[in-house]
Amino acid sequence: LTSMIRGLKDFGFYFLYMALIAARSFGFVSSSSMPALHQNMYQYWIAPILSVGPLWLRFVQVMKKMDETGDIQPHIGNGIKYALAQVVTLSGIYNPSLQHNPVWIASFIVATLYSCFWDIFMDWDLLRWNGRSLKLRKHRLYQHRSFYYAGIAMDLMLRFLWTTSMLPANFKHHLTQMTHSSLVGVTPFFELAEIFRRCMWGVFRLESEQVKFNREQKRMARALSSTYDQAPWVHAHDGPLVLEQTPLKVSQGGSKIVAKVVMHHLIVTAVSVLLMASAVAIVHGHQAFGCAAV
Repeated sequence: LTSMIRGLKDFGFYFLYMALIAARSFGFVSSSSMPALHQNMYQYWIAPILSVGPLWLRFVQVMKKMDETGDIQPHIGNGIKYALAQVVTLSGIYNPSLQHNPVWIASFIVATLYSCFWDIFMDWDLLRWNGRSLKLRKHRLYQHRSFYYAGIAMDLMLRFLWTTSMLPANFKHHLTQMTHSSLVGVTPFFELAEIFRRCMWGVFRLESEQVKFNREQKRMARALSSTYDQAPWVHAHDGPLVLEQTPLKVSQGGSKIVAKVVMHHLIVTAVSVLLMASAVAIVHGHQAFGCAAV
């Protein structure tokens, strides 16, 4: 849900616009007051709720899981990730003057880098500190190291794009030096980039879980073999127990899972593009309305 913040904000902008059109047709709102009313309602109510709501829900879920399991780590660290994103987003929306403040900009960068850190070190378990330097973990399913390094670089870049999607349009204009019409044009590509990042995140997360499963299976097999060899009823002439392990079809099973993930994201991409095209057409078709989405 946190990856859909930009789409939720676009839908909220569109829904509020249509609601005000309906209110005007019934005489509840005048045409002259619609632009200012829409801008105030969207900027100070709709956009903050839709921007922070998914982050707050994930924060509550993480804290609830920590309470149920009794484990502080890694849940408290995961909760900090969502808490930082909420603080940066709300402060940027309600106090636009902070967007030029070095402290706020530093907070924005720290929150994004922390999310990248959590992806790479915790969710994917990709990098390990060996006492002198950072290296990829020893056990991996994919052969080429460049695949993992490319994933790390892409996650860093796309994370910054995802974070900017939660910020007001005036800050994105200041950050990218792009006009409003240009920002509207590239927004669908930002959405596609986030869907791609989520798909990539799922692939690396599945790979990490498969590696953990394989390692645990080998550990259990060794423990069972050792227990059998030390049992008093095992005669010397029987020899050690040889466990016949059925090799896991990692490539086949993993390929099926990855295919399902990719198919799911392709469907979401198609729906997102259609919604974005409709929203852009509506906004450009009513330029006299005079409102721009935050």
